[in-house]
Amino acid sequence: MPESSLELKIEWSFIIPSVSPVRMGAYDSTSFFVALWYPQIAVYDDIAGWSMYNYTGQQEFYNDANDYEVDITMPREYIVWATGILTNAEEVLNEEYFEKYNDAHETEDVINIITKKDREKKQITKNETNTWKFKARYVPDFAFAVSNTYLWDLTSVEVDKSTGRRVLTGAAYNEKAEDFYEVAAITRDAVKLLSEDLPGIPYPYPTAVIFNGGGNGMEFPMLINNPEKSSRSQTVGVAVHELVHQYFPFYTGVNEIKYAWMEEGWARMLQFDIQKKIEPSSNRRIETVLDYSNISG
Repeated sequence: MPESSLELKIEWSFIIPSVSPVRMGAYDSTSFFVALWYPQIAVYDDIAGWSMYNYTGQQEFYNDANDYEVDITMPREYIVWATGILTNAEEVLNEEYFEKYNDAHETEDVINIITKKDREKKQITKNETNTWKFKARYVPDFAFAVSNTYLWDLTSVEVDKSTGRRVLTGAAYNEKAEDFYEVAAITRDAVKLLSEDLPGIPYPYPTAVIFNGGGNGMEFPMLINNPEKSSRSQTVGVAVHELVHQYFPFYTGVNEIKYAWMEEGWARMLQFDIQKKIEPSSNRRIETVLDYSNISG
């Protein structure tokens, strides 16, 4: 209840799905996106009381804003991407990769942290096992992804001219996903436009990374699970849509269960404008009307 506290210690296990990895799951034998994986406390809403809705796959989610400190231990050559800030990069990355990781925080140029050649050399991480430590503040959920084959690009962008605050943006992807070689730059450009244009509020989190997974695209705080697409317009569209969700519902705390029409509506309409600015050949408003006219009879 408000102004009370409780400490809980819970043990649990979780099976990563591989049969239907829509929002998360195993995308090959060593590449996983892990979400919705831990016990969560129901929200006590100041208007509606306890949120008693079950998550059946037909609804989105509603969680309180929380602070997370999560340690993830993986074998050598596995990279971990997650909600929040990686606090011990120097402990897990060999010097060459740690330096590139640091450089990406200060430039709008895309830096290829891990390339196909780097994967072949197998000298990326320091130890036989590495514990990756992440911290995230005031977010409603925590997700992470791992792979020992995926490539990794990073760049950054200033989102608040009054403070000089920058956001680290990037992409983690299968080398065969041709459109993903541009996703780090698309993410950077989208974060900049969201911060300066619509909604014109500085991107609220320190990172934005898109992982090459599956399904139709799914947002989690600071980490997005998107599939590869057949056109640049589609790649830009799904990236922008999930990035808008960082504002709505995550930053604003919208109850996705009761008001999905609001947060999905905002994500869709803001997507249309930002998408067209990044990919001028795309006009989603016209395309949506044409799609409807084809089925309206």
